[in-house]
Formats: sequence, structure tokens, C-alpha cells
Amino acid sequence: MTISKFKSGTLRWLSVSDVHLGHLRTSTSFILANLRRELFDGKIANLDLLIIAGDLFERLLEFNHPDKGEIMMFVDDLMTECSIYNVKLRVLEGTPSHDNKQNVIFVDLYNLGHYVNCDLKYVDTLSVEYIEEWDMRILYVPDRIRATVEEIYSDTLDIFKSLGITRVDMAVMHGAFKHQLPPMAKEVHDPEAWLRLVKHWILVGHVHFHSIRDRIAAQGSFDRLSQGEEGPKGYLMGSTNLGGDEKKDEIYFIENKHAKKYVTIDCTDLTTDESFEKIKLAIAGFPSDSFIRIRAEKGNPILSDMRTIKSL
Repeated sequence: MTISKFKSGTLRWLSVSDVHLGHLRTSTSFILANLRRELFDGKIANLDLLIIAGDLFERLLEFNHPDKGEIMMFVDDLMTECSIYNVKLRVLEGTPSHDNKQNVIFVDLYNLGHYVNCDLKYVDTLSVEYIEEWDMRILYVPDRIRATVEEIYSDTLDIFKSLGITRVDMAVMHGAFKHQLPPMAKEVHDPEAWLRLVKHWILVGHVHFHSIRDRIAAQGSFDRLSQGEEGPKGYLMGSTNLGGDEKKDEIYFIENKHAKKYVTIDCTDLTTDESFEKIKLAIAGFPSDSFIRIRAEKGNPILSDMRTIKSL
């Protein structure tokens, strides 16, 4: 029998999303090494809840894919850590073209029975979980779980009605809100509507940039995966004051300082010598496997001398 760490009414949680194992440029080994650095060796000991908010995978991987063995070992080790420290683990299905239901690997390994104190739940349906131990409800909204965002919201209201509730304590979602994308974006959730349904945090994955608006918190992608993602990458940690004032909730963005380097160097209107000097200064100390993009106007001679740039 385990003894819960949850005593004061304050739930301590960690949320990570958009990991994209199986990525074609940022390798699975690189991403998993960073995850292990952040989550293992007792670093989750004080948590009550660890959330993977969708897109653990980048694409469908065949069973014999070279990354599959390392991924299985990571999942096994993560559930072992959660079992050692009595941390509940919740895994949300993300975008269908990314996760492809591959998160069922958690359930397959969990059913071996090696993780006595790891309370695992893999969620691939629009649903509400009641955790009796904490007297709290969590809403789960996988990506594209209905044809439109309007249907998702309407069906959520129907679920609430069937349960006799008007709000939940927290929500874990995979999708995008209006404030996260340009105005022309389609199929985005209405933040005000969803905030009315959730008392505390709405933790959302899918958009790769970290943001917080009111109680809607996006951790962004854990690692850098492409050009244009040069800002900080990482995950969220926080606390939820269950049964109390949500204004006392806390949230922190934890940076993955070892994230892959994707850097754009603007050489517009510079001479060749000025460009080389700028590039050398910009990449000084960068790991050799970093991704560097050169931006310059059409016809700039620096673009025709990539061999020299690669030798810097």
C-alpha cells in the first residue's frame, strides 16, 4: 500500500508535449537524452502528476524501426520512475498523423505488472476522469477527436451534463486556441468558452511555442525540431490549489537548455567578407550537429559559396 504525497490540497504537476520521437532531423536519441536529463534520477520525486499532453511521436514507426527499442526502454524507465516516487502518469493522444495510437505502448508495458505504484492512464477519447484520492476531475481533449472544434465543445457540454457537473478542476488538451495562431487559422478553440469550463489550468499541446494566457498554458515543443523555433524549449511545472482559490495556483516554464540548435543568420545586404565574419561569430561554440540557416537576398554571393560556409 502506498502513501500519497498529496496532503495539503496542493497538486504538484509537470506537463510536457510535442516531443516528436522519430523526427527526421532532431534524432530520437538526442531528444530522449534530454528527457532523461530533465525527468530521471529523482527529479520527479516531489510531483503528484506527470502529463504527456500529446504528440510523443512524430510519425508512425514500424515495429522494427531502429528507434523503437530505445523508445520502449524510455517508456519502461519513465514508468519505473513514476512507480518509485508514486507519481500518477497521464498520456494524452495527440495529432493522429503524429501519435497514430502508438502511445498504447504505455499500456502494453504497464500490463506486465512491473510498476506497482505507477497509476497510468492513456487517454484517446474525449472524457472526464474523476480521481477520488484527490477529489478532482480532469477533462481530456485529444486532437481532432471530432470533425470540428464546435462539435468537440458541444460534446464536452453533453459529457458534463451526463455527469451532473458544470466545471472540471483541470483540462489536458491537444489543439490550438485562437490566441496561439494567426487570425486566418481555422479550427481553433475559443479560449473564453473553455475557460468557463475549467477552474484551474488548461494545459494544451500542439502549437510548438510556449505561451500563457489567463489559465491556458502551452508548454510548446520539448526540443527544437525546425527552423523558426529558435526560442526557449522545455516544459511546464506548477501547482493547483484544489478546493481553493485558483489565483493561488503557480506555474513555471522550465527550459530545456540542451535543446537542439536551429539558428537563422541574416546576411541580407552584407558583403561576402562581412557575411563570413557574422556567420563565424554566430556559430562559435555550437555543437557540430546544429542546423544553421542563412538568410540573404536573391543573388547574394554568400549563397553560392556554401562549401566554404560548411567548413567554418
